[in-house]
Amino acid sequence: MFLMLYTLIALALSALVTTALVILIGDLMERRRDPRRGLPTYRRIRRDTHTALDLCRRALRRDRAGTPDD
Repeated sequence: MFLMLYTLIALALSALVTTALVILIGDLMERRRDPRRGLPTYRRIRRDTHTALDLCRRALRRDRAGTPDD
C-alpha cells in the first residue's frame, strides 16, 4: 500500500519536473530566436499599458464625436 503511494508521488513529481524543464527549454529557445524579447520589465509593462489606454481613449473620443474609424 505504502509502496504504491510512494510510487504515485514519485511519478507525479517526475512529471512536474519534466513539464517545468520542457517549458524552460522552450522559453530559452524562443528568446534565442528573438533576443529583443526579454523578461517583461516594469518600464515595458507601463509603456504597453499606457499605449493601450491611449488607444481606448481615442476610440471613445471618436465614438462620442461620431467620426468613423481610421
